[in-house]
Amino acid sequence: MSTKSSQQTNADTIGRTDSDSHADTTAAGANFLLVAETDFTCTVRPFSDAYDEIKSIPVVTAATAYDEIKTGTTIILVFHQTLWFGQALMTSLICPQQVRSYGLSFCDDHYDPNRQIGIHDHETETFIPFTVENSMVGITTRRPTRTEYETCRHVIMTSDQPWDPSSQRLPHNHPRQISTITSRAQRLFDYPSEFELVMNSCSTALTDTSLSSQLIPPSEISSITSKTRHTKITAEELARKFKIGLETARKTLQATTQLGMRSSIHPIVRRYRTDLVRGLEARRIPDKWYTDTFFSRVKSISGHTCGQLFTNTNFVSVHPLTTKSHVGQALDDFTEDIGIPSHLVFDNAAEQTGPKTEFMKLIRSLKIQWKTIEPYAHWQNRAEDGIREVKKRWKRTRLRTGCSPRLWDYGMIYEARILSRIARGRDNRTGYEKVTGFTPDISEDVDFEFYDPVWYITNPNDPNSPKNGLWLDPARRVGGLLTFYVLTISDDVVATSTVQYITTEDGTTVDGGMTDRLKHFDQQVTELMRDEQHQLAPSADNGFFTRDINDDDIEIEALDTEALIEEADNYTPDAYDQYLGASLLLPKGGERITARVTKRMKDSEGRPIGIANKNPILDSRQYEVEFPDGTTDAYCANTIAENLYSQIDSEGRQFMILKEITDHRSDATAILKEDGDFITRSGNKKAKRTTKGWKLCVEWNDGTTDWIPLKDLKESNPIDVAEYAKANKIDDEPAFKWWVPFVLKKKDRIISKVKSKYWKTTHKFGIELPHTVEEAYAIDARNGTLYWTNVINKEMKKIHGLNSFEKVEGITPEEIRQNATKLPGHSEIGLHMVFDIKMDGLFTRKARLVANGNETPELPKYERYASVVSRESVRIGFLYAALNDLDILSCDISNAYLNAPCAEKLWTEAGAEFGSDRRHVMILKKAIYGLKTAGNSWHATLSKTLEDIGFKRSRGDPDVWTKPAKDKHGNEYYQWILCYVDDLLVISHEPHLIMTEIGKVYDLKDTVKPPERYLGANISKWQLPDGREVWAMSGKDYVKNAVRLAKGMIERKGLKLPTGKSTERPMRRDYRPEIDVSPELGKHDTAEYQQLIGMLRWAVELGRVDILHELSLLSSHLALPREGHLEATFGIFAYLAKHEESTMPFDDKVPELDFTSFKATDWKRSIYGDIEEELPIKSPKPMGKPMRMTCFVDVSHAGDLVTRRSHTGFIIYLNNSPIVFYSKRQNTVETSTFGAELVAMRISIETIRTLRTKLRL
Repeated sequence: MSTKSSQQTNADTIGRTDSDSHADTTAAGANFLLVAETDFTCTVRPFSDAYDEIKSIPVVTAATAYDEIKTGTTIILVFHQTLWFGQALMTSLICPQQVRSYGLSFCDDHYDPNRQIGIHDHETETFIPFTVENSMVGITTRRPTRTEYETCRHVIMTSDQPWDPSSQRLPHNHPRQISTITSRAQRLFDYPSEFELVMNSCSTALTDTSLSSQLIPPSEISSITSKTRHTKITAEELARKFKIGLETARKTLQATTQLGMRSSIHPIVRRYRTDLVRGLEARRIPDKWYTDTFFSRVKSISGHTCGQLFTNTNFVSVHPLTTKSHVGQALDDFTEDIGIPSHLVFDNAAEQTGPKTEFMKLIRSLKIQWKTIEPYAHWQNRAEDGIREVKKRWKRTRLRTGCSPRLWDYGMIYEARILSRIARGRDNRTGYEKVTGFTPDISEDVDFEFYDPVWYITNPNDPNSPKNGLWLDPARRVGGLLTFYVLTISDDVVATSTVQYITTEDGTTVDGGMTDRLKHFDQQVTELMRDEQHQLAPSADNGFFTRDINDDDIEIEALDTEALIEEADNYTPDAYDQYLGASLLLPKGGERITARVTKRMKDSEGRPIGIANKNPILDSRQYEVEFPDGTTDAYCANTIAENLYSQIDSEGRQFMILKEITDHRSDATAILKEDGDFITRSGNKKAKRTTKGWKLCVEWNDGTTDWIPLKDLKESNPIDVAEYAKANKIDDEPAFKWWVPFVLKKKDRIISKVKSKYWKTTHKFGIELPHTVEEAYAIDARNGTLYWTNVINKEMKKIHGLNSFEKVEGITPEEIRQNATKLPGHSEIGLHMVFDIKMDGLFTRKARLVANGNETPELPKYERYASVVSRESVRIGFLYAALNDLDILSCDISNAYLNAPCAEKLWTEAGAEFGSDRRHVMILKKAIYGLKTAGNSWHATLSKTLEDIGFKRSRGDPDVWTKPAKDKHGNEYYQWILCYVDDLLVISHEPHLIMTEIGKVYDLKDTVKPPERYLGANISKWQLPDGREVWAMSGKDYVKNAVRLAKGMIERKGLKLPTGKSTERPMRRDYRPEIDVSPELGKHDTAEYQQLIGMLRWAVELGRVDILHELSLLSSHLALPREGHLEATFGIFAYLAKHEESTMPFDDKVPELDFTSFKATDWKRSIYGDIEEELPIKSPKPMGKPMRMTCFVDVSHAGDLVTRRSHTGFIIYLNNSPIVFYSKRQNTVETSTFGAELVAMRISIETIRTLRTKLRL
């Protein structure tokens, strides 16, 4: 390993971290902290042969610090599997595909009008915005200190699994998204300078001059050095023995080496998001749901003509309808049977989107977030896929049974039910379990199949019982379990639980006349169910029908792809491009999602990016791809090609995606091994190029299988076929050996899994800082002190005092690793000590035991999420205290997480910090810091404690807890507890008694006292002019620090903040940001502008409502700020500098309003009739003094001089205290003042309704 490369970087180094799509691996430079090294190095090849290779570049884990503009919070961005250049690289490079492959959204196209450039981590809801400088997109970051790395919030940017950019599939179960532009560019830089100009228009990273100035060219891993590793059985061997696909074999190996590690999809008892409207008691089901209507050519036996399907792609539910106008009833049935979907997507059909339809009424009453798809963009509605799959299964059932199409409603319900109970997807769970959290009972589904002949009894006194019938479906809404629908001889459907098979023996019994009886039954049912009598005439109401059998047998014409590629090489019209309009599965968010290729990507001058090639792997064109949720992303042609097509529809646009190859066979026409070569005229021996006689069994993404000729599959899925041939040891067959080695060359450089890491020793304040317990003991022994030993013992005493671990006797860690059944259901996790030194003059040492949470299996977000109290609730709480003459105390719970049980089944091998228990197996009993579920476990534990002392969670805010009480005057009111993780605010006339109860359960830090700071704001008592004393919130300290930073920024430019008259208001009256034509800001100034806007936004949250409108105007120019915008921003800081002392008192006095200006209206005579305000269900008893809500709302009609959009602003007061404040441009352009005011009133009234409901709960 190169000594120079592995050196640590200088502290506080600030530099750019730019996105470079032509670097195939992230490169960490001077603004990164080296966190851990692996055992691997690689050789980096530059873009031109004129530069030498750089060998032995370490593969490391490195981190850089990003200072969030809005809050000033430092976020540590952690990059695993990163090339380490250290001080040799001043501008670090991010490989976008490496980030995307880990499931983060990455947008570096600043011409994309639909997305903001930056990195979005959906798991933590963290967004890192990019800035642009000289066409390079990236962020300004700095090298974090060790303390910052260990204490600040982390966002993991790349996987810690081995990264091989040359592989088709990544080892971390993320499908490949790697562009091969880099390898092409290496050979293209020898072209004339005209070509260099073309490449420069794509990215400055593609030019020789730009890269040479950065010292290090885009990296490409060319060789890997690693330790030898062994496994008991390889995925290839398992695939061959089990006759399964290679991908399934890999998943099987993962599952078998992690026995019992699976966690439930949903807990049996789960807390649902608090709803503020009707439907509070109903269960809400997460995920995005889709619904669509399908039609039938025949009226069903029950009179249905159409149906509605709901799906989230895992679960499918079908609801037949007599007419499409009853779609609202289908939604009502679905919410009753399954739950209320959080998000619902549907098309623009009038019966769904009409404002007065039952469907939309239900949407609004249940507060379902909804969205419609674009006209003629049916691919955006994934219910189409569900309808197609259910219809396909129904077609097979009809072919198998010969039943009448008039049974389509029962049949499609049956098929949807079966689909939702089949274990599908990567986690091998049923859709039913994923949605409900319960394991489905399939007792009702396994006894009979659709249209099976049965005996049934409905009336035990009927002398003709038992009777013949045909089994249709479980009766969900009739009787109990094992009640079924049966088709009778009279064309009726009955529900009964007494059903038996008609056996073969029954059917052949001549004595009892069974044969004649069954024939008569079949003839009678066939006649009664004749389709001709119930055909529906095509009309506008049923423009789409459930397909007949023959409809699915349309032959698909082959597409001449070679001809299309030739035309595409001429690039000009897009209509000849074979990828445009194609639908395929692409990796996004950890799963494969259907996407559609919409257009070719072009550079800033309108020229298409990339060059077409007959070999898809060498095709460098770039395309925009649209996902079902409307988001878009850029993909290279080779990435699209690697998600290869298998079947083309009649329009040549719908592609079926291969899931895996499961089997193979050859016939007598296949060439034998001894005949696989021929001798050329020159006497050389060459392999015959043939695939004759071979077929492969392919499982498609929808679960169906087909035998496909090798010649076809080789062209569409070469890498999949090559991997399968190698794994099944048939790559030496003549049909494979002439091409498989060539394909596999692109996959030979595979990085082995990295397990071992070590911490590099650093110093803090001149004192050696350990990073392992052994290092700490060694430092003490070397120095003759016990500093580190004492803090370790202190931490472990606290850990053991809370019973955080349970020692397992009679078994060693190695025994568990070799046989996981010795500790079933448990996963191994590592622990480490985090060390620090406090700057308190005494250099006090600190140590904390932390779990390696990244080593635990992935869990659903709801198991990791923990909510906190909203700032709106905090404002209401301070007002509530003043209104009811209550006291407030605050406290901080010590070692909060260690009071909570561990929600995961984990064990660890005890380290040196455990003393005599070292190397013993220890089961984690408490939520050690670092666990993914620690926050959620603590939230649940604290909730249980508060429930035990008599408090109930408010349904308006799940982190506000209430308990009825009486004050010293006997007045009834509610005591409040506001929870923000481990920081509590108690509002009561005797808060110390509540604190005492909490103190009996938890150790409270420092002294329980009235709050002085909360959520970053200064909190104090405030005396009003009339002598009353109320609580008040101020952003004084934050504003002072913000102004100080702004002064430093402007002084570095040789300027000063404005003074004098201009600081009397936040912005000049005559200044309009939208028509500012001053020069655009450069990269550095743009970053500063965005930082300043973020600081001002947080100041508003802390109570500086006086700058809200001006800030709203300037915030709309974050993407392209100008010098005038920056000057106006500094003007706001100058205003704040002069008015630092602004405080927001929570005045409980009821304001006196002149109601003579409000005309009394008798609404009973209006079109609305005698209506009353809708109240939430099961609202608690009103207690305490009432609050008066007052809203001041105004609008600036056509205030934007460019777009003519109006601007809405309002403040909602409770008594005399501002609680909600809002300032934003309207989404629509209103032609009249009345229209703009109506929109503003609608927005404010919706907010008022929400706040009123929250107060009642």
